[in-house]
Amino acid sequence: MIEETKLLAYAYEKFEKGEYSDALEAFVLAYQKGFERELILENIYNCYVNANEKEFRKNFEIHVLGRYEYEKCTLDFIPYKEGEYFIFDKKNKAFLGIFSIERLKSSLPNKIYETNESSDITVVFNWDYREIFDVLVGAENRKIYVIAKNVGNVISFYKIPEFTQFCKN
Repeated sequence: MIEETKLLAYAYEKFEKGEYSDALEAFVLAYQKGFERELILENIYNCYVNANEKEFRKNFEIHVLGRYEYEKCTLDFIPYKEGEYFIFDKKNKAFLGIFSIERLKSSLPNKIYETNESSDITVVFNWDYREIFDVLVGAENRKIYVIAKNVGNVISFYKIPEFTQFCKN
């Protein structure tokens, strides 16, 4: 418990100094250790998510075109570093790692996607776009049909402004 208290104090100190990425890392770590979870989550939302909510909503609505409601999104994205977001599963109240646009951009397309540039692609996956970075990059100018098991998670990614450049098709 003393370790968690020090970790939380460190997070607040970093935030006060304007070192927001370091603060967020510490908040997430303290949350994952089970310490003051509600307080930490409230602080994360107040300091990181709520300020970006309007942009997330606007981006979502532009790209989903009324097919789904914003409230059906089951993931939230907490801005971490430039082009990087912590993924938070609202239903399970758990952090699921980091989504990085830079990692997506730097993914090398798999050779299988380069062979027929005019064909469409169908991808079946659970929900995590991190699993199919090579498809998104390799088929950037082709139609991609996505079949996913968890629609609430899949549509949540459309909140991220930088993500939608890979999902134009």
